[in-house]
Amino acid sequence: MIHWIGSGLGGPALVGGKTSGLDRLVRAGASVPPAFCLTTAAFHRYLEAHGLVSMVGERTAALPEESPHAVTYRLQRGLGFEGMAMPVVVQAMVHADLSALVFTVNPVTGREDEMVVNASWGLGEGMLSGAITPDTFVLDKDTLQVRLAVAGEQPVFLVAREAGGTENVPSPGPTPALTEGALRTLGVLCRDLEAAFGMPLDLEAAMADGRWFFLQARPVTTRERPK
Repeated sequence: MIHWIGSGLGGPALVGGKTSGLDRLVRAGASVPPAFCLTTAAFHRYLEAHGLVSMVGERTAALPEESPHAVTYRLQRGLGFEGMAMPVVVQAMVHADLSALVFTVNPVTGREDEMVVNASWGLGEGMLSGAITPDTFVLDKDTLQVRLAVAGEQPVFLVAREAGGTENVPSPGPTPALTEGALRTLGVLCRDLEAAFGMPLDLEAAMADGRWFFLQARPVTTRERPK
């Protein structure tokens, strides 16, 4: 019921799409923070152990105190659990100096000879939530030369505290988050991962102590077609 990332022993039905992507990243040689997944089998075992399979529509007060929020949510709304299961990924925290979201094709124009990199200082949560505007780079996929660079707006950035939790700290000013060398290294890694997966990828990455770690890989599902 516990699947260690990189073991490659379970498909999406058992470990979910995120874990499957992390597994493939490890097998492709990418640096991935240590992680494990509680599988869908563990989810079903939990429901059975606490008598939740048949509790659709009953009062939340009847739930055991340790019930996950997702279970509570479904019971409150009478949704039930038939035909659904939820794996949970537990991954080591990367104390990121920089974060990047990378599309190995241009999702706006559909061009397959371009990569698009969004980058920010610190943790990537600010980018994902829309709290800050990241720097954007469009790269030639073959040469990794920058075709377009657009500066973002990031007055503060999010960092992980040693004691736990996160905090905002002032940004270093208008300096781009990625140096030319860091951008090129990231481009090489992402281009190689696209080749290993055999498909265009949407990747999340974080740099800590000068090393790129990959936090997620999934197929690019929406993009314009080249005209």
